[in-house]
Amino acid sequence: GTGPWDGLTGTTSWFKNDVDTSAKPEGTQNVWILITDYADNTLVVGPTAFQVDHFAPSLSVDAAFDGAVYKNAEFTITGTVSDAHLGADPITVTATKDGVAHTISAGATYPVPGSTWSQVVNIDGTGSYELTITALDDYSRSSVEKRTVTVDQTDPTSEITGVSPVVTGGKVNSDITIT
Repeated sequence: GTGPWDGLTGTTSWFKNDVDTSAKPEGTQNVWILITDYADNTLVVGPTAFQVDHFAPSLSVDAAFDGAVYKNAEFTITGTVSDAHLGADPITVTATKDGVAHTISAGATYPVPGSTWSQVVNIDGTGSYELTITALDDYSRSSVEKRTVTVDQTDPTSEITGVSPVVTGGKVNSDITIT
């Protein structure tokens, strides 16, 4: 490395936690250490690689889960995730039912990096399920989306109490009113 160099002082150990990487592109970067002793002897150590990650993953949830969503059985929620530094399992989905933790029986699937993810959500009866979808990259940057799904397993009920006007023989020959 040829610099620029940041000065550190010490005799046996150093710690520098304020290296400005804002102008560096994402990906692998290198650092070198230039050591100078009291007699102006120098030694360059390195390079040592490190990763620059400026951005959290880009996370989206299928538009079918925007706004009011109603289901009556187990369902699958899907979306996409992308980032330069995603691991093998970047998606985690957690749930609550009516404000109480709900265990999802299996993890999210993510078959092709940089593409679609999906999560089967098992249900435990009627209620309001809040889903928290978290995308996490290899450097602990995360994005979070939340969706609420109302599960209703109660069949609708209805009763017809009358039809009018009815003419002779139970036949109707005009507009009717059902009550």
